[in-house]
Amino acid sequence: MNAFTFSKNIIPLHYSSSFIFFIFGWISFYSSGVFSYSLILFAFVFLPLVEVFLPKKTKFFFLDLDSEKDSFIYDLILYLTIPLQYISLFFFLFVINNYDFSNYDLIGKVLAMGTLCGHSINIAHELGHRSNKFEQLLAKLSPKAGDIDRQK
Repeated sequence: MNAFTFSKNIIPLHYSSSFIFFIFGWISFYSSGVFSYSLILFAFVFLPLVEVFLPKKTKFFFLDLDSEKDSFIYDLILYLTIPLQYISLFFFLFVINNYDFSNYDLIGKVLAMGTLCGHSINIAHELGHRSNKFEQLLAKLSPKAGDIDRQK
Protein backbone atom coordinates (compact mmCIF):
# COMPACT_ATOMS: atom_id res chain seq x y z
CA MET A 1 0.00 0.00 0.00
CA ASN A 2 1.54 3.29 -1.06
CA ALA A 3 1.16 6.60 0.78
CA PHE A 4 -1.49 7.89 -1.64
CA THR A 5 -3.76 4.86 -1.13
CA PHE A 6 -3.27 4.99 2.63
CA SER A 7 -4.09 8.72 2.78
CA LYS A 8 -7.11 8.30 0.53
CA ASN A 9 -8.49 5.77 3.02
CA ILE A 10 -8.17 8.15 5.98
CA ILE A 11 -9.73 11.15 4.25
CA PRO A 12 -10.30 13.77 5.56
CA LEU A 13 -7.89 13.21 8.41
CA HIS A 14 -5.43 15.54 6.70
CA TYR A 15 -7.98 18.36 6.95
CA SER A 16 -8.13 17.93 10.72
CA SER A 17 -4.46 18.84 10.85
CA SER A 18 -5.63 22.46 10.78
CA PHE A 19 -6.48 21.96 14.47
CA ILE A 20 -2.73 21.98 15.10
CA PHE A 21 -2.96 25.75 14.72
CA PHE A 22 -5.25 25.93 17.74
CA ILE A 23 -2.95 23.71 19.79
CA PHE A 24 0.08 25.88 19.01
CA GLY A 25 -2.02 28.98 19.66
CA TRP A 26 -2.99 27.71 23.10
CA ILE A 27 0.65 26.88 23.83
CA SER A 28 1.48 30.48 22.87
CA PHE A 29 -1.19 31.84 25.22
CA TYR A 30 -0.13 29.63 28.12
CA SER A 31 3.64 29.98 27.77
CA SER A 32 6.16 32.73 28.10
CA GLY A 33 9.48 33.50 26.48
CA VAL A 34 10.12 32.06 23.06
CA PHE A 35 7.20 29.64 23.55
CA SER A 36 4.79 32.57 23.38
CA TYR A 37 5.75 32.62 19.69
CA SER A 38 5.00 28.90 19.20
CA LEU A 39 2.23 29.41 16.64
CA ILE A 40 4.19 32.05 14.74
CA LEU A 41 7.28 29.83 14.56
CA PHE A 42 5.19 26.83 13.52
CA ALA A 43 3.14 28.61 10.86
CA PHE A 44 5.72 30.97 9.40
CA VAL A 45 9.03 29.14 9.94
CA PHE A 46 8.51 25.39 10.39
CA LEU A 47 5.78 24.78 7.79
CA PRO A 48 7.53 26.78 5.03
CA LEU A 49 10.80 24.95 5.74
CA VAL A 50 9.01 21.59 5.54
CA GLU A 51 7.48 22.61 2.24
CA VAL A 52 10.86 23.66 0.83
CA PHE A 53 12.47 20.34 1.73
CA LEU A 54 9.60 18.07 0.66
CA PRO A 55 10.24 16.12 -2.52
CA LYS A 56 8.47 17.58 -5.55
CA LYS A 57 6.19 14.55 -5.81
CA THR A 58 4.65 15.19 -2.41
CA LYS A 59 4.28 18.98 -2.64
CA PHE A 60 0.87 18.83 -4.32
CA PHE A 61 -0.01 15.41 -2.98
CA PHE A 62 -3.19 16.49 -1.19
CA LEU A 63 -4.59 18.35 -4.18
CA ASP A 64 -5.43 14.96 -5.67
CA LEU A 65 -7.55 14.23 -2.61
CA ASP A 66 -9.79 17.30 -2.81
CA SER A 67 -12.58 15.34 -4.44
CA GLU A 68 -13.52 14.26 -0.90
CA LYS A 69 -14.22 17.86 0.23
CA ASP A 70 -17.97 17.17 0.07
CA SER A 71 -17.82 14.58 2.82
CA PHE A 72 -19.62 14.98 6.14
CA ILE A 73 -16.39 14.65 8.13
CA TYR A 74 -14.80 17.49 6.16
CA ASP A 75 -17.87 19.64 6.91
CA LEU A 76 -17.75 18.68 10.58
CA ILE A 77 -14.13 19.77 10.79
CA LEU A 78 -15.13 23.13 9.33
CA TYR A 79 -18.01 23.44 11.80
CA LEU A 80 -15.77 22.68 14.79
CA THR A 81 -13.43 25.51 13.88
CA ILE A 82 -15.99 28.14 14.91
CA PRO A 83 -16.36 27.01 18.57
CA LEU A 84 -12.59 26.45 18.78
CA GLN A 85 -12.09 30.04 17.65
CA TYR A 86 -14.39 31.29 20.43
CA ILE A 87 -12.59 29.11 22.98
CA SER A 88 -9.28 30.55 21.77
CA LEU A 89 -10.59 34.10 21.96
CA PHE A 90 -11.87 33.66 25.52
CA PHE A 91 -8.66 31.90 26.57
CA PHE A 92 -6.61 34.72 25.05
CA LEU A 93 -8.67 37.42 26.78
CA PHE A 94 -8.53 35.56 30.10
CA VAL A 95 -4.76 35.19 29.95
CA ILE A 96 -4.16 38.78 28.84
CA ASN A 97 -6.41 40.21 31.57
CA ASN A 98 -5.27 38.04 34.47
CA TYR A 99 -1.50 37.80 34.10
CA ASP A 100 1.33 40.27 33.71
CA PHE A 101 3.62 39.76 30.76
CA SER A 102 6.65 41.43 29.33
CA ASN A 103 6.16 43.26 26.05
CA TYR A 104 8.02 40.41 24.33
CA ASP A 105 5.53 37.82 25.63
CA LEU A 106 2.52 40.03 24.94
CA ILE A 107 3.54 40.56 21.33
CA GLY A 108 3.85 36.79 20.84
CA LYS A 109 0.39 36.18 22.28
CA VAL A 110 -1.21 38.95 20.19
CA LEU A 111 0.44 37.66 17.02
CA ALA A 112 -0.78 34.15 17.82
CA MET A 113 -4.35 35.38 18.31
CA GLY A 114 -4.16 37.32 15.06
CA THR A 115 -2.96 34.22 13.23
CA LEU A 116 -5.83 32.18 14.68
CA CYS A 117 -8.27 34.88 13.58
CA GLY A 118 -6.87 34.73 10.07
CA HIS A 119 -7.19 30.94 10.07
CA SER A 120 -10.81 31.16 11.19
CA ILE A 121 -11.64 33.89 8.69
CA ASN A 122 -10.44 31.55 5.96
CA ILE A 123 -12.77 28.80 7.26
CA ALA A 124 -15.67 31.25 7.59
CA HIS A 125 -15.05 32.40 4.05
CA GLU A 126 -15.34 28.79 2.88
CA LEU A 127 -18.59 28.37 4.83
CA GLY A 128 -19.94 31.68 3.52
CA HIS A 129 -19.81 30.42 -0.05
CA ARG A 130 -22.01 27.45 0.75
CA SER A 131 -25.71 27.47 -0.12
CA ASN A 132 -26.80 25.82 3.14
CA LYS A 133 -28.26 28.45 5.52
CA PHE A 134 -26.77 26.73 8.59
CA GLU A 135 -23.29 26.94 7.10
CA GLN A 136 -23.81 30.60 6.18
CA LEU A 137 -24.97 31.27 9.75
CA LEU A 138 -21.79 29.65 11.07
CA ALA A 139 -19.78 31.90 8.77
CA LYS A 140 -21.55 34.95 10.21
CA LEU A 141 -21.05 33.73 13.78
CA SER A 142 -17.33 33.37 13.32
CA PRO A 143 -15.43 36.12 15.11
CA LYS A 144 -14.23 38.80 12.68
CA ALA A 145 -16.08 37.20 9.80
CA GLY A 146 -19.62 38.54 10.19
CA ASP A 147 -19.40 40.77 7.11
CA ILE A 148 -18.77 38.01 4.59
CA ASP A 149 -22.00 38.32 2.62
CA ARG A 150 -22.63 42.06 2.93
CA GLN A 151 -21.60 42.45 -0.70
CA LYS A 152 -24.77 40.65 -1.86
